[in-house]
Amino acid sequence: MNLPRLAITLGDPAGIGPEIIGKLLLSGSISRRCSPVIIGDTTLLPPLFQKKHSCKFIHIPVPSRARLRQGKISAYTGQASYDAIIRAVELARSGDVDGIVTAPISKAALHLAGHRYPGHTELLAALTGSKNYAMLMVAGTLRTIMVTRHIPVSLTGKKLDRGEIVRTALLANDFLVRHERLSRPRLAVCALNPHAGEGGLLGHEEEKIIIPA
Repeated sequence: MNLPRLAITLGDPAGIGPEIIGKLLLSGSISRRCSPVIIGDTTLLPPLFQKKHSCKFIHIPVPSRARLRQGKISAYTGQASYDAIIRAVELARSGDVDGIVTAPISKAALHLAGHRYPGHTELLAALTGSKNYAMLMVAGTLRTIMVTRHIPVSLTGKKLDRGEIVRTALLANDFLVRHERLSRPRLAVCALNPHAGEGGLLGHEEEKIIIPA
């Protein structure tokens, strides 16, 4: 059986990514599901992983490695996480891997390194030249796609737009038809305010933006 080839980035070196991926490798379950390519500073993983597992490792060292402190954001940890994502995208675009799995990054560290993206979604879109994109979350049979993302809650209502809601809904429908093989997908559009605004008593976004969309 040909297993999918997946590039797995270690995420922010000062974060939880290396620990999560280390435990995953130790469990041995990953090799039964895919052919992994681990990308990042491999010195953050115990040496036994590289000896015990047949997966490929691409070492991208953390700048100023001696200054690395767990839980502390910095420009060099942000740069390291960015470099790993760049390499993973290169592998995907060249056909050397079938997909990408990304461990958590620090948006603050990414910004300190000069890469001013709100998160993985926007960064991956920029690297691939994607214009029509969104963030999709999966839990069992539930598929949830966001109209807004990576903004303060206080700005959500101000960022809502009829055209953006329609674009996102059409994108969700296209995904469900093409990739989930559903002939007639059913889409539920969530309200923003409690009780869907209660006729304007608890907000007007539903009646002015969401319902018209």
